[in-house]
Amino acid sequence: MRTAFTTLFVLCLAAACASAEEARDPAFVCCVEDSCFVITLADCDAMGGAWHEGYDSCENNPCYSYGVCCFEDGSHVHLDMFECLAMGGLWLGDVPCDPNPCPQACCIEADCLFITPEDCVIAGGVLYGGLCEPNPCTGSGVCCLGWDHVHVTMEECEELGGLWLGDVPCEPNPCPGACCVMEYCLFIPWIICMESDGVPLEPWTDECEPNPCDPTPADKASWGAIKKLYQ
Repeated sequence: MRTAFTTLFVLCLAAACASAEEARDPAFVCCVEDSCFVITLADCDAMGGAWHEGYDSCENNPCYSYGVCCFEDGSHVHLDMFECLAMGGLWLGDVPCDPNPCPQACCIEADCLFITPEDCVIAGGVLYGGLCEPNPCTGSGVCCLGWDHVHVTMEECEELGGLWLGDVPCEPNPCPGACCVMEYCLFIPWIICMESDGVPLEPWTDECEPNPCDPTPADKASWGAIKKLYQ
């Protein structure tokens, strides 16, 4: 009985030690040429690999020297996974470049799906490119030209050099710009500027540096207003 208990105690102690050892030595991606393993640093060094702390998955094998890295506009370049993620890209790995595998905005009537061009064709959609926010598939939408706005398509808005907000209400004015709220310059929509007792800068600008807002109070009853008369 004592022998069985001793054996059980030893086994439990060994399991606890192994668990503690695993906690001390986390497993992350180890690249040995083009092969990927999720192992500890010690094991990776023993295999002559490159250990990538913080990456714990071999999905879409990150150890390929180069793979497809997609950007928001649907363009892509060949990078390794770690360079791709550092640039804010979506790494697809070792996949064909043609047809373009990168997801993009696809319009199916007024709905926008963020899918690959191939899937867009299969779904009977129209490839728009870019992102689905704001939705480019609603036809015309609000295009801000300074504090003013017009209703045009996203493409027409880009040609005008405007800021396209998409399918949002026109009233109250949703267009953002630099607004002085006391001595603070904020890039906010016109309506929020008004509700904050702010002053929309004229001519319109999106620049708050250097601060264009006068730190002197402008209240007619204030000493600041009197001083402004002589500035």
